[in-house]
Amino acid sequence: MAICDNCGKPLILNGGKCSYCGMPPKGESKPQVVLKPPFAPVSSTELRLEIVNGQVFCTDCSFIVGHLVIPTVVKGETVTGIAEKAFVNCSELEEVTIPNTVNHIGSQAFYQCRKLHSVTFGNAVKIIGKQAFSRCNSLSSLTIPKSVVRIEEECFAYCDSLTNVVLDNSLRNIGDGSFKLCKALTSLTIPNSVKEIGKDAFNNCDRLDNVELGHSVRSIGDEAFLSCDNLTMIRIPNSVRTIGNRTFYGCDKFVYVVIGRMVSSIGNNAFNSPNLRNVIIGRRCYKKFKDKAGFPSGATIRFSGPFEKVIDWFKSLRK
Repeated sequence: MAICDNCGKPLILNGGKCSYCGMPPKGESKPQVVLKPPFAPVSSTELRLEIVNGQVFCTDCSFIVGHLVIPTVVKGETVTGIAEKAFVNCSELEEVTIPNTVNHIGSQAFYQCRKLHSVTFGNAVKIIGKQAFSRCNSLSSLTIPKSVVRIEEECFAYCDSLTNVVLDNSLRNIGDGSFKLCKALTSLTIPNSVKEIGKDAFNNCDRLDNVELGHSVRSIGDEAFLSCDNLTMIRIPNSVRTIGNRTFYGCDKFVYVVIGRMVSSIGNNAFNSPNLRNVIIGRRCYKKFKDKAGFPSGATIRFSGPFEKVIDWFKSLRK
């Protein structure tokens, strides 16, 4: 293996310079990998890629620097998935492009790739696995393609630079802890296709100040929005049946909530937020859960009327 005579690390050239220290090599030795625009090596051999049953993985992440374009074919086999822990801790990976042949991204596939700031998904990905992009601290924006139906547990958790997430209208499940502690996230629209928001899904997203829930959500899990300190109001649609324990607990700026008329279960202290002042809720639901839900004693409770009037009232609060 050629070694950079400036920094002592494996010599991987980008534009004639070492990808680690940015200096041109002094000696005559040939580099192990020469990166070409868009900074992807020319073969899977140079990338140290292997494939088993269509699942691609890397055997040595020190050869991956900058922009990784995952090939559609490795060693004569079509890449249909990214294996579990395939690129875990690739410390110099900054961008990744996933091909249209991939339908599944395995657990911890890109876990703790701390410099990864951009992900381009192919149009066939259906499932993004557990902790697949967790702790990618430089990841700032995400567009989940329409092919994705499930985001699994802690998939993007602890991505503390993530400010923008676009979810497409084919997504069905947002897994437990999927975006927890994404502390830069400010706004969120849950599409109408989503049926379940898992527990801890947006726990401690403390800059999140606007959430729009789609009209197919049936359950919101325990502590899903716990300690979202900038969230001021929420409208829970009529599709929702179950609100978990401590779902909106400790949302210190939370002042207005409209609870859909079809809710049949509210967990312990679901709305125990000290500044909650206005609540619209079904009469029967309130009588059943008023002592359990944690509504502050000073909150004004209004019972649901015609849905259009409720929406008009809710919109007036936002002005």
